[in-house]
Amino acid sequence: MEFISRPGIAITLFIFGMGMMPLNDSLIKLMSERLSIFEIMGVRAAIALVLVCMLPATILTLWRLSFRAWLITSMRGFCLVSAMIFFFLPLATLSLAETTSIFFTAPLMISVLSVPLLGEKLGIYRILAVVMGLIGVLLIVQPGSERFQLAYLMPLIAALSYAFYQVITRYMRNEVKLLAMVAVQHVVYFVTGIAGLVAIAVFQPQVPVGEIWGFLLRPWTTPSIQDFVFLGIAALAVLNLSFVSTNVYSNVEATIIAPFEYIALPTSVVWGIMIWNDWPVPAAWAGMALILAGGILMIYRENRQNTDIASAIPMRSAATNVVTLDESRAQGSYEPLPICF
Repeated sequence: MEFISRPGIAITLFIFGMGMMPLNDSLIKLMSERLSIFEIMGVRAAIALVLVCMLPATILTLWRLSFRAWLITSMRGFCLVSAMIFFFLPLATLSLAETTSIFFTAPLMISVLSVPLLGEKLGIYRILAVVMGLIGVLLIVQPGSERFQLAYLMPLIAALSYAFYQVITRYMRNEVKLLAMVAVQHVVYFVTGIAGLVAIAVFQPQVPVGEIWGFLLRPWTTPSIQDFVFLGIAALAVLNLSFVSTNVYSNVEATIIAPFEYIALPTSVVWGIMIWNDWPVPAAWAGMALILAGGILMIYRENRQNTDIASAIPMRSAATNVVTLDESRAQGSYEPLPICF
């Protein structure tokens, strides 16, 4: 629609979508006391699939996918499932702000992985951004101190899984439409959730003492009305971000948009304070600031490089000012999909 394509409206919708993602995380943290992560994943995916399949083009788009596209898209989906599991499990014991901050090293990991896997260069600004992110993580985690626990390592595993997910997305971005990616992603969520619940029911593992293990191995519990409301809101938040991010990147320059992706960091602090009165310690504040600064530095530098490359290409009229994915690859530019699971 022309209205939502206007730059101001597109950016506003994107900011709202990114700001709502920590609410999705907060609701899952609240449900972690009663439901397993596999139950949350499966039920939320079922709700999302119903909503996605209401779009007329969804079924036809999935039907036209080749076997290779299904295979690669599913691999991409399982990377995001891994990221989701290792992001949400530590929420049973860690604060939302700490978990989110550590996870936001993912864009820095993407830069590092792009060197051996995609043949990209790691310049001085990327190296500086990665070092700032690592120092930020150390300030939050504080290894060797009384605050340290193994749960702090899980968001790092989640960030690494998400980095592989983005690298696969970068590899296949010319082959599969966004709608198909979103639909297959939720199919993978649903299958993984059901498989996890079936495995728990069959093997009936003894749940060790600890909130994380309970969140992982708890058997099926009939969700309450409140749980269904939470799951519905979470599904809408994820789907909304998938579509508003596509809309904004289609209509606004990446240099303007990219810093807004980090709106999830301060909003995660706000939701944590509002719901649990969970204030980060001073060292965590400093760590968050470094991770945020490193990410924005990398975004700024890479978009400056993309602008320099694009400046050699003749300007188009406003009516045709849309860059296709093929042209994006030729120009060397790439905008990662926002973090949304």
